[in-house]
Amino acid sequence: MIRKLKFILPAFFIALGIIISVYVNQSIASNQIAPSSVTQQTLNTQPLILYSLSDQTLNQPATKIPYYIRGDIHYFTKVQLDSHQTGGHSPWKDDPFLTVETIATNLIPNLPKDKHGNILMKVKTDNKNQITTYENGTVIKKISENKKNALVQISVPDFGTYDITLVSPKDAAGIYFIKEIKLTRIF
Repeated sequence: MIRKLKFILPAFFIALGIIISVYVNQSIASNQIAPSSVTQQTLNTQPLILYSLSDQTLNQPATKIPYYIRGDIHYFTKVQLDSHQTGGHSPWKDDPFLTVETIATNLIPNLPKDKHGNILMKVKTDNKNQITTYENGTVIKKISENKKNALVQISVPDFGTYDITLVSPKDAAGIYFIKEIKLTRIF
């Protein structure tokens, strides 16, 4: 009799667990309501500010303004600013599209890179229209630009869209600084 109970009791509890699990899952599924398009739009229109510099910060000398590079903050020295102004080593810094393409790829999730940070993915760039399309469907696109401000967007499939505002402060030798990064998630 005890041997039968040793087998029957565990089998009983396993069966009971399966029945309860199926019942609970069916109950949850029947009570869930699919999100309406209004709910979806509401979720998509609430951007999250990931990075922001105040106008007061941007009015300081360029050597005191934080410079965003792949999630880290750096500061230019006077020598670096002077070097850039005379045709230094990084001409991409005075183009907002190239700036985002160079220093903001850390925002793209699951982007394969080698140990030096080089992207290991096929990329198609249309320099005339300033649009880059990655193999995974991510698109970097310049939306607008004037002499001191620009907006560049990174759209990541099944994740969301980053709106990146850039400014070129008065004594920054034409270098564009990221002023703000907003993420609008896709849910």
